[in-house]
Amino acid sequence: SPFRPNPIALSAVTLAGIEDTRERGTVLRVRGADLADGTPILDIKPYLPYADCRPEALGGFAPVPAGETLAVECPAELWERVPPERREAVTKADLVALGLSGGEGSAEKRRLLLKRLDLPEHLTANGMLEALNLLFGREELETLLAEERGFDKV
Repeated sequence: SPFRPNPIALSAVTLAGIEDTRERGTVLRVRGADLADGTPILDIKPYLPYADCRPEALGGFAPVPAGETLAVECPAELWERVPPERREAVTKADLVALGLSGGEGSAEKRRLLLKRLDLPEHLTANGMLEALNLLFGREELETLLAEERGFDKV
């Protein structure tokens, strides 16, 4: 889109092929990029299933997290201060399950939800996730979306 606030876009793409050419060296062919023909690709990274949220994608580079995961503990006296409906965060997987990310029509659903919440309509899924977790717990968001038409329950 020519109206991006930042001229650098981000797309999850499929690697369609690798070619060695004399003129250009190694050329990566990709599919599914959200850009106009001839737009340069500045960087490319492997898809990591445990860090990215594209349920239909396949990971071959690093299919599972390396090393140990981090366990976060909260003292009981602090945890009791958090209202029960705010204790479970909204995750990327929740956004996918609600149809707000990674699927057909998800951008429009995000736009409608952001408009209803009086938030900027062009937030990315990650930006929206941060905003939703500042405003709601998972249970509160489910209640809100249950009142809206066109949203699936998590």
